[in-house]
Amino acid sequence: MRTMLFRMLLLLLLFCAQGFTQDYFVPSEWREPTSSRPRDERISIAKDLIDTLTYNSTSGLVNNLTYTQSANWHCGLAISAWIIGKQDNAATVKNNLIAVTTNNFDVTLQNNPINWGLAAYYAFRAYNDNAFLNISTTIWDEAYTYFITPKEASSGRHPTKNVSIQSQCRGASTAGGVFYASHKLSDTGVNGATVGGFLALTAYLYEVTSNTTYASAAGLSAEFIMSQLYDGTIIRDGIILVDCGLETLVITDNSGFVIEGLTVYSNVPGNSTMKALANNLTATVIKFNQWTDAAGILHEGQPDPDITQSGDGWGFKSILIRGLFEAWRRSPPNSDVANLIQSYITVQYNALLDFSRTPGGRFYSPVWRPPPAAHLLPWGQLAAIDVMNSAINLPVSNVTVTASSTAMFGTATPSPNTASRVNSWALPSYPLAYMSISDRLSVLGIVVAQFLAVASLLSRI
Repeated sequence: MRTMLFRMLLLLLLFCAQGFTQDYFVPSEWREPTSSRPRDERISIAKDLIDTLTYNSTSGLVNNLTYTQSANWHCGLAISAWIIGKQDNAATVKNNLIAVTTNNFDVTLQNNPINWGLAAYYAFRAYNDNAFLNISTTIWDEAYTYFITPKEASSGRHPTKNVSIQSQCRGASTAGGVFYASHKLSDTGVNGATVGGFLALTAYLYEVTSNTTYASAAGLSAEFIMSQLYDGTIIRDGIILVDCGLETLVITDNSGFVIEGLTVYSNVPGNSTMKALANNLTATVIKFNQWTDAAGILHEGQPDPDITQSGDGWGFKSILIRGLFEAWRRSPPNSDVANLIQSYITVQYNALLDFSRTPGGRFYSPVWRPPPAAHLLPWGQLAAIDVMNSAINLPVSNVTVTASSTAMFGTATPSPNTASRVNSWALPSYPLAYMSISDRLSVLGIVVAQFLAVASLLSRI
């Protein structure tokens, strides 16, 4: 107990010691962070993209997209209808969700049902049909089977695994994790996309039901993510709980899900600090140079020898944009974090239209640089859908930052394309550098209060 309290105190001190020297600035080198396209035109562009793909009515999947990709595409369909405010594609989404959950429900990897659960939630939000909410909660119940409760973490045993797990990793409880490979009894991996997607889905379900079971589970998953997977800049890919070994694959979807989940969870009473953490994560993820170049263009998936080949990775960028848009819409208008997010998404929007789109057409390359798509690539449409959706509601040319006239493409550190394991990791830092002044003061006040409370407890031991 004393060790844990000292660690909490150290984390608080590290949190406070990050400094107040940098803010949510929009780099002047970013290419075209504003757009003068009117909302009606943006809606038309998004609809043109959506209308390009077709579906298998038996499986519920999108033709020529994988199971995971199809789930994320349906997320985009429902979000598009919600943003536009019409019942577009309601029958398609409903029929396909029913087909997937009835005829084709794959639970071997938990990120897949969780993604479909999110699609069902977005559909409920868009179409106000309780059938979608029922699908979403049913999927959540399935995912919760692989959730690690505090009791299970403490005992080091989980009913779905035939090996022991560590009660603590990196000095914090492993409660709140969600196992990724549910079909393998000896696989104790928890990856960022699975637990991050679970956090987002759980937070949304609490928001619409006020069921405290969801609030409790979301809180534990948020604590797991911030203690086990957050490195002070991005959300890492995963951790193996049999030995606390860390996965080091660097991909955007982990951070996208967590930004979304923390943002929504911050609405739970007593969790306002989660918004500050989400804002901080947003700023560092956006500027992370292994996927954002100097021109501000998101380049995950590059270099790739053949963009004509499908792969789940092409859609990860869309998940990041989706999470950023949720953070943007819940931020005060014209706040520092809102301006940063809308500038970043607009950079991607302009890059897609200028470089990735078939000239005069509606097909998009999954790479947001020249050359444009020569023909339909369904994974290119998937990568673009959340950018197109988000841009509909972004302000029309109200960001004052102007990109350098010579900036088109920047350089960035290539993204690693292989996963490796390490067995140690430094304490997470919670840098204040990118927080707005109001966020800093809010968090600092809470940190000081927590510091005094911990100090009081230590004095009694």
